[in-house]
Amino acid sequence: MSTNAPYRFGQFELNPRTRQLIVDGRPAVLGARAFDVLLALIERRDRVVAKDELLDIVWPGLVVEENNLQVQVSTLRKLLGIGAIATVPGRGYQFTLPPSPNEESSMVGDTSGTPDLGLPGKPSIAVLPFANMTADADDEYFIDGVTEDIITELSRFRSLFVIARNSSFSYKGKSIDVRQVARELGVRYVLEGSARKVSNRVRVTGQLVDAMTGRHIWAERYDRTLADIFAVQEEITQGIVTAIAPEIEVSERQKARRRRPGSLNAYEIAVRANAHVWDAVIKSDRSLRDQAYREAKEALAIDPKSARAFNVLAFVQYLNVSFRTATDLEAAWTEGMSAASFAIEQDSSDSEGYLRKGLLLSVAPGQYRLNDALINLRAAHELNSNDVNVLTVLGWCEAITGHPARGIEYLLQAIRNAPRDPLRFAARANLATAYSLVKDYGQTVRFALLAANEAPNFALSHVMLAIGYVGLADLESATTAFNNARRLAPEYVESRLNGSVPYQNLSDRQAFTAFLRVAAGLDDPSAADAHR
Repeated sequence: MSTNAPYRFGQFELNPRTRQLIVDGRPAVLGARAFDVLLALIERRDRVVAKDELLDIVWPGLVVEENNLQVQVSTLRKLLGIGAIATVPGRGYQFTLPPSPNEESSMVGDTSGTPDLGLPGKPSIAVLPFANMTADADDEYFIDGVTEDIITELSRFRSLFVIARNSSFSYKGKSIDVRQVARELGVRYVLEGSARKVSNRVRVTGQLVDAMTGRHIWAERYDRTLADIFAVQEEITQGIVTAIAPEIEVSERQKARRRRPGSLNAYEIAVRANAHVWDAVIKSDRSLRDQAYREAKEALAIDPKSARAFNVLAFVQYLNVSFRTATDLEAAWTEGMSAASFAIEQDSSDSEGYLRKGLLLSVAPGQYRLNDALINLRAAHELNSNDVNVLTVLGWCEAITGHPARGIEYLLQAIRNAPRDPLRFAARANLATAYSLVKDYGQTVRFALLAANEAPNFALSHVMLAIGYVGLADLESATTAFNNARRLAPEYVESRLNGSVPYQNLSDRQAFTAFLRVAAGLDDPSAADAHR
């Protein structure tokens, strides 16, 4: 556990509170970064500290070359001696000086014989028992139930490593530093919180911490009435889970982007590929899509069973088919389906493989297989009802297969449960689609505008904006939106003009095509009148 007590080893003393290194009783000249490196190594002195881990601790959120770390280590060796910090080839550094007599108990890392655990190969999280802030012991059942449900629901995200309930609850009632918890359980992220019941109301607060850097990633407060205590428990659990899962995903993508390419393992390459494929969607940039494809293949060359890499391949090929950018649509679709199937084979309880398969089925060349798509997307939802990406795609598919009201419900849930998700634009664009199918063109324009403002290069937002404006008989705005869409994705827009629209009902396809052709100036505005 990190403390402010000085660390003594030989003639040296490191004081975290004053941020000083004392050598033979005199302060040494030591820069802030070198101090942070030394403190991090001493705190983890009973193990090798990876270079990437040190970079994250000392330069959180920054892209830093490894030679910056080497410079700081060299500076410390000049002060402490060449043998004070050992280099472990291919792994990292370890602090090697023994503590002064009677100082062992004050040194960080002494956890009563409990060794530090290494981090697993995917994002890892422990959910600490939420604290009961009321005097009533009976409230413990409700509060413990919230914690247990959060652990259960997070476990549905197969991309996460979640510490089991019994291990997390061993910290119940203890005041403990999250960094110690992280070291003892071998996780990077820690969720902690509290609950307070007053009369017929409850307030639950939670915060997600990156224990390696101490950075708070997310925090929220939930105030609810206790009309139905079990419904309240479920609502709070759902809100927390659907909020923090995207936050962890974003944090992992940011870390992968900062890594130097030569230091990445298969998991990190797949994470980076996933980041690039989403960038490709946001920016409508085919080169990023191609880069994601290459990186997914690279990850699979290292780990042929990487479900995440397979899912990236499936997503890339879905985009290539959907936007008509593949040279051979049939071959691209077949490779994507194969990748999605392999992902499901690796872990049939992971919702993402079914999600990608559903997307691909919705754009099958020749004849859209929307019923099959819906079956797979409903399976994904059954496996993980709190996954925002699943809600976003399922809502769209329900809408275009003739269930727009149900689709709107799912899409509103996705937006409500993850208000800060950077991929929220996709749910908003899909919501615009769903509202157009119930002929609520005001809401169509509203959500298409919100999506376009968040991701200006996402072509679907502009297509739906054009549809909505035609529905409102604002032809000038509709033409502007259409031209933006065609500039961003010409092949995709051309296919839609020609009637290739993945809507189940003929009347919906006809209305979409008529509205889009009016926006393009290809048909007289009166052609839209019959479909409003």
